[in-house]
Amino acid sequence: MNLLVSSFRRLPNCTDFAQGGSCPHHGGLEPWCAGRGETDSGVLRGVRLIALLYVILPMAGQQSAHAQETAPASAEVDSGDLDGFYIALGPVASAVCEGGAWDGGFGGEISLVRVRERGLLTALGVGLGAVRFARAARDDTLGGGIGRAWADVQLGISCWPGPACGIGAGLAAEIDSITPPRWGAQATFWIFMGVIPFIRIGTVQKDGAYIDFGIKVALPAVRI
Repeated sequence: MNLLVSSFRRLPNCTDFAQGGSCPHHGGLEPWCAGRGETDSGVLRGVRLIALLYVILPMAGQQSAHAQETAPASAEVDSGDLDGFYIALGPVASAVCEGGAWDGGFGGEISLVRVRERGLLTALGVGLGAVRFARAARDDTLGGGIGRAWADVQLGISCWPGPACGIGAGLAAEIDSITPPRWGAQATFWIFMGVIPFIRIGTVQKDGAYIDFGIKVALPAVRI
């Protein structure tokens, strides 16, 4: 572009030959050229302006198109990257069958989870939770405090083409305000569908085996 501009600047005007000499444009007609000086100078300025616009406008259009192509791609990558460590917490509700009797439980769980959306192992974490059984509020002989607490390791797996699913396994303890904790172990199978339905099977000392059918919500409170 600089070469094009400089070439237009070097073009002679007819006024350059008005005071004498032969005009290369008009075959030596000096008086005629002298009268045409201002007109020729204006024409040349217009030609230069058109040439500059012809070069600059396509370049500006290419730069604008390039910016439109690259900007959305970078924004999409940032907004779509959910990989990382999360602290999640939320409520837990379940129906519990233990010793042949059904009961309800309500509580909560907090967990630290590492998420990898595109891997086979989509989540790996640890969780702590507890529920209080509904019968504790109805039976004074239980001391008003019976419930269950647990600590487990949680694994999430990509169950293509369906939703993510996972398993958990760890320690469990039934507690109340009268007797010492009764320790045991449990395993959980869950499916992630926004909310998390689960089935939990376990056993504890004295009370024996139990099974839970429940649902929980894991809300990502903090991203680390």
